[in-house]
Amino acid sequence: CRRAGPATQKSLEAARHLCQEARAVLTSLRGGPPGVARGDLAGDLMDLRGLVKLHLESEESTVAFVERSIAEEERPVTPTTWKVNSESGELQEDGNAILVDKPPESPMPTSKICNFSGGPPPLWSSTSNRSLVSPRDVGIFARPFLAVVMDPRAAGPHTLVALRALFRLLERGSLAKPSSAKHSFHVSLEPLMKGVLACRFEQTDAGADEAVEMAIADLLALLVSIDQSAFLPATLMEAFNTVFVTRNTFVHSPALCYHFEDVLATMILSTFSNVKNDETACLILEFLVNQMLHTPLGGGGDTLDDAAREAQAAHDATRVLCLRLTRCCLRT
Repeated sequence: CRRAGPATQKSLEAARHLCQEARAVLTSLRGGPPGVARGDLAGDLMDLRGLVKLHLESEESTVAFVERSIAEEERPVTPTTWKVNSESGELQEDGNAILVDKPPESPMPTSKICNFSGGPPPLWSSTSNRSLVSPRDVGIFARPFLAVVMDPRAAGPHTLVALRALFRLLERGSLAKPSSAKHSFHVSLEPLMKGVLACRFEQTDAGADEAVEMAIADLLALLVSIDQSAFLPATLMEAFNTVFVTRNTFVHSPALCYHFEDVLATMILSTFSNVKNDETACLILEFLVNQMLHTPLGGGGDTLDDAAREAQAAHDATRVLCLRLTRCCLRT
């Protein structure tokens, strides 16, 4: 059998990983209410596995076609020689010469050949689904996962599984931006980040909700570290602000507070280490300075009641966090 090349092997690994994560999210949705377990969210995940298989078959056919074309071009061509017939005086082919065989026609139909300037042909061609393959869309392979993240019908545990699936797919490179991908399972980072920022889920209990908030923060930090140039400065600033507000508002566990501080520091490191992100860096630094300036100072001493003391402790913690993050900005 023919051994798969590096590009095909990467595609096989990415396809296998996509199907595994789709199965995990689908299993989680099966435990939800009927509208979620058998609705469009579950249907999109089931369709995704078929789309991945179809896309992989199309890519393998394209690779085989290209390899055959290259092999034909590299074949040594021996020119046909001619000789003069001594009796008739006409030119005829020399029987001892090696004739060039006609290159075999490709068995792959024309409709299957990929457009090498723009990648494989769209897998969905129906009129109702044309918007799904828009260049501004997140991509057909990430869309089913992001739909679970953004759908308010999905409970916290379902959203958590979808967020973690996206994190692993991006971390291992099974989903990648077109400019750096070693396969054709692409994702648009800007729409993906906007979708994560628009995450909506049905709240269950405090512990599960904090886990979802932590997964959102981790995914945002990973997106920033992959390629800052893929995002608008306003989108990066919104991501930073979301993690900052979540840390000060919804997170109560000390361990999670430290985790969110590490996420913020990672986002700062990724942003400030890139000289092309001057605008985003200025926005982050300005945000931190404004937080320190507008956070109320302590006062009142023993005259403060319990609620006022608790609020003042929160203000002090915010100022300390802003000072740490500002120091991280200046050191980067």
